Amino acid sequence: MRRAISSSYYAVFHCLAYHCAEAVIGEEGRQARRAWRQTYRSLDHGRARQACNVQDGKYRAILERFPLGIQNFAHHFHSLQRKRHAADYDPNFETTLSEAIIWIDAAESAISDFEATDPSDRRAFVALVLFPLRD
Repeated sequence: MRRAISSSYYAVFHCLAYHCAEAVIGEEGRQARRAWRQTYRSLDHGRARQACNVQDGKYRAILERFPLGIQNFAHHFHSLQRKRHAADYDPNFETTLSEAIIWIDAAESAISDFEATDPSDRRAFVALVLFPLRD
């Protein structure tokens, strides 16, 4: 069940990494596999978590301007990453099958919501998670 929770987070993470590469390099860029792969791999867990933190006033104000599907994705990304850290690193972490299923469903919902949003909104979100905010 720990592994299921961890894998749920990674499904969401890899969905975002894929869309980062697609937004920055694009489908044609897959021919130049090195650039597409480098962009895919450039997604940083910590930066993405920070950008998805709806509790952070600076990011909350930005996330509120996105469509609900992206807001839901950000919320689930942040929550799943915190749960994955507990599942992977806390020896006292305990869970149940029903809780693991809830996290799997959350990941599926997050991915569906994200992929159903307009590509221009996904590109804007990708910029938020890949690049630091500047004043």
